[in-house]
Amino acid sequence: MKRYLKSSMAAILVVAIFVATYIPIIAVGQPSSYSSSSNSGERDVVCTTLNGTNASNYYKGNNTYDNLSNKSSSEILSSLRSLMRSTHSYISSYNDCHYKANLTDCENNDGKVSLIYTSYSATMDQWNGWNREHVWPQSLGGGNTSGGGADLHHIRPSDAVVNSTRGNKLYGYANGGKAAYGKNPASGVLGGYSGTYFEPLDNVKGDVARICLYVYVRWGSDWGADHITEVFQSVEVLLEWCEMDPVDTWEMGRNEVVENIQGNRNVFIDYPEYAWLIFGKEVPSDMQTPSGEASNGNGNQGGTTTPDPDPNPNPNPNPDSPLYASPVAGQAYKLFLDQKGLGKTLYFNGALDSGKYLATTDSESSAVDIYFESVSGGYNIYFMKNGVKTYINAEPYLKSNGYAGCHFNLVSTPTCVWTYNTELGLLEVVGEVDGKSDIFFAGTYGTYNTISLSGAYYKDQIASGTQYPAYISVSEGTSNPDTPHTHNYVNGKCECGATDPNYEPPHTHSYVNGKCECGAIDPNYTTPCAHKNIEIKNSTEALCHKDGYTGDTYCKDCGIKISSGTSIPAIGHHNFGDWAVTSSGVYARHCLTCGYEEYLTVDVLFADIDNEAEKILLLLILGGGNSMLLDQLSQ
Repeated sequence: MKRYLKSSMAAILVVAIFVATYIPIIAVGQPSSYSSSSNSGERDVVCTTLNGTNASNYYKGNNTYDNLSNKSSSEILSSLRSLMRSTHSYISSYNDCHYKANLTDCENNDGKVSLIYTSYSATMDQWNGWNREHVWPQSLGGGNTSGGGADLHHIRPSDAVVNSTRGNKLYGYANGGKAAYGKNPASGVLGGYSGTYFEPLDNVKGDVARICLYVYVRWGSDWGADHITEVFQSVEVLLEWCEMDPVDTWEMGRNEVVENIQGNRNVFIDYPEYAWLIFGKEVPSDMQTPSGEASNGNGNQGGTTTPDPDPNPNPNPNPDSPLYASPVAGQAYKLFLDQKGLGKTLYFNGALDSGKYLATTDSESSAVDIYFESVSGGYNIYFMKNGVKTYINAEPYLKSNGYAGCHFNLVSTPTCVWTYNTELGLLEVVGEVDGKSDIFFAGTYGTYNTISLSGAYYKDQIASGTQYPAYISVSEGTSNPDTPHTHNYVNGKCECGATDPNYEPPHTHSYVNGKCECGAIDPNYTTPCAHKNIEIKNSTEALCHKDGYTGDTYCKDCGIKISSGTSIPAIGHHNFGDWAVTSSGVYARHCLTCGYEEYLTVDVLFADIDNEAEKILLLLILGGGNSMLLDQLSQ
C-alpha cells in the first residue's frame, strides 16, 4: 500500500464525519467538448481524456509531452515556465477573481460558485459569505493582489470562515488536530488543522496541489513563490495528494475557461505527470490522468535529477515569517508577534499600552488592518480610526545613561519613516538622538504582550529566543481605506465612524450675566446701569413729637431705587415763643418748631408757683382781662 494511504488514514480527525462527508471519485462519461465561456465539467468525475479540450493546440512543437519528458528536471521546469508565461496574454485583476467566478467556478453555468476546501456551493450574491482565497497565501508569496496574487488559475472562491481558519498554515497532515467547520454559506466538516498544517478533505487535495504547482512554476520569484515547501509540508506530501485526488472534469472545465480569459493553461491539470518529473521522481504507472501518459509507460524520472528545493532558503532565524517581499501601498496587513517559543500569536489592536507600546490581542478578528504609504526613504504606516487615518509613529528619546531609545505614539501627521527589511522580514525605523542615528525594530522581549521598539538588533539576538520581532502578514479580502466615501451624518456621526466637524449637539443655554458657559450670548441681555447720577426722594424732617426720614436713593438715569433711607427720631419737646393775646382775647403761645399752639390755663399758670398768696395775686392781676381764666376760677 502506498505511503499516502497510511498518512491519510492517520490524518482523519473525526473518522465517522469525514467518511460521511467524503465523496468517492467515480469515472463516468466525459464531456464531448468543453465550453470556453463557462465551466461545463462536473465535480468528482475523473477526467480520463484531453479530448474536447484545447490542449492539442496549446502543446505544440518543442512543448509536447514526448519532447519534454525526456529532458532533465530543471529543463522541464524551465520549459513549462516559459510556455505558461509566454501564453499568458491577459493579466487578470483581483476584481476579476470575484466577478469572473460565475464563469470559472460555476458548474454548468448553474449560478452556484463551488467553494474550494468544501463540498458546498454559494450563489454570487452571497459574496462576503465567501471570498477570494489565495491557495498559495499572499503572506507566503508575493504579499500582494496583483500578478500571481490575482491569477485566475490561482485564486479560488472559499468559505470565509474556513479561509480564516486556514490562515497561512502550510498544507500537510494535521495529525491529532481539530476539525475545520464552515459557517456561511458552507457548513459541516471541511478539513482539519493543527498549529502548523491545514489538511483539506481528500476530494480537494489534488486541486490544491496542482494550483500550488502552477503558482510555483508560472510565477516563481516573480511573485515570491520560490520553493514549493514554502506552502507544503514536503514534496512527498504534495505528490501523494496529486495521486490521491486525480483531475476531475470540473477542474478541466475550469482550465478551459481560464485559458479563454487569460491565454495560458495550468499544465499540471492537463499533464499531472509533470509534477513528478520536475522533482526528478518516477511517475506512478497506475495513476489516472487526462493525458493517459502515466499508464502509457512514458513516465520516467525526467532525466538528470534536480535536488529538492531548500525548505528554508531564508536567512531569517524565524523561517515561518510570512512575508519577505516589500509591502504594497494600499494593501491591508496585520501586524503581529509570533512568539512560537511561548505558543502565542498576538496582533496589534489599534491602541497604545502605557502610552508608548502597541497594545495587542490574541484574536485576529479583533486586530486592526494596517496600511503602508510610500514616501521618500520608506513608508508611513497607518490604520483607520473612526474613519480617519491614524499613523503609527516612533519618537526617539535619550535615557539618562546616554542610551538612545524609541517609543510608539499614534498621530495624525507622522514624523518618522519606516523601512522594511525584506531579508529578515522586519519593520525598522531610524531614530536620531543628539545627532546620532540608531536602528530600531518592532518587537518585544520575553513574555511581554505588547509590541515595542527595541535598540539596534542583531540576528543572533533574535534567534536567541529572548527577543521576538514583529511581522506583517497580508489581510485577506479587505479594501483600500482610501476608497472615496461620502459621509452620511446622523446626529453628527457617519456609520463609518467619522464625525461631522460642524455638528453642534442640542444645548439649552444657561445664561449668567448674559453669557452661557458654551460661549453663547443672550440677545435680550442688557448691561447693568452704573448709577452715576443719583437723587434722594421721600425725605421728611423730624418734628417735636414725630419721627423724620432721611429719604430713598434713586438712579436718575434708569429710575431704579438704589437704597432705602433711615428714620430720624422726633425732637421730644416744644420750643415755645412768648405768651400773647390772640384776636379772640385769650393768652396763647406757639411752638417755634412745629407750630403747636398752647392756651394759658390755671394749670399752666400755676405750674411753677407753689405759694398760695402769689397764686391769688396773680389771678387778681390777670383775671379781669382773661375770660378763660375767670371761667376756670369760677369753677
